[in-house]
Amino acid sequence: MRAGPESADAAGRFRFPPASSALRLEVGTYQVLVSAEQYEEGQTEPFEVAEGENRDVGDIPLPPFPIQISNIVPCENLPTEGGRCEYSVRVTNRQATSLDGEAWSVVEADGLGSFIGFTRFQVKNVQALDLKSQESRDLRFRFQVPSKVSDGAQICTEVFVGQRPGAFFDTVGRANLFCITKGPSGFSLASDKKTQLHGQTLKPPKGEE
Repeated sequence: MRAGPESADAAGRFRFPPASSALRLEVGTYQVLVSAEQYEEGQTEPFEVAEGENRDVGDIPLPPFPIQISNIVPCENLPTEGGRCEYSVRVTNRQATSLDGEAWSVVEADGLGSFIGFTRFQVKNVQALDLKSQESRDLRFRFQVPSKVSDGAQICTEVFVGQRPGAFFDTVGRANLFCITKGPSGFSLASDKKTQLHGQTLKPPKGEE
């Protein structure tokens, strides 16, 4: 049986709707599915829940991705006429072996005021990576934002890391970075919550692709 909620807070806590809600818990079989940014998905075995029962499913381990992406420095305060969005991230090799790979960034934008209204493209500067175990490196990316972008537009970025050969198809790390939105006074950084919601639209749940 599937029931809300869909997400938890930063500490992993969540609440189900009250008994009066259409999504209230009922007697039946349940399974808890858990996901987090830069971690593999985890889940429990299916379990039965009886009426009035309190069920503790225990800890659900989430193994980290082989590559950690951190220290995100977004572009901020672009003027209304647009300009160069420059940003950086730190890539850390968590593997016990060295990484011979590449990193690239993807931009997705919506509400642009163009004929189609949205776009998705890869930033030009793909970067080579040669990292020993537990070694880190800071990477910089940039793209140009034109002045014709409409007010209300949202521009979001993400980064991928892949192993050679065939890095574009052998991905070992990914993270949503940040979103910027255009207003009357220029571009500003969107909230972390909006960035997370954008990331959720990029990857459908297993079984729903």
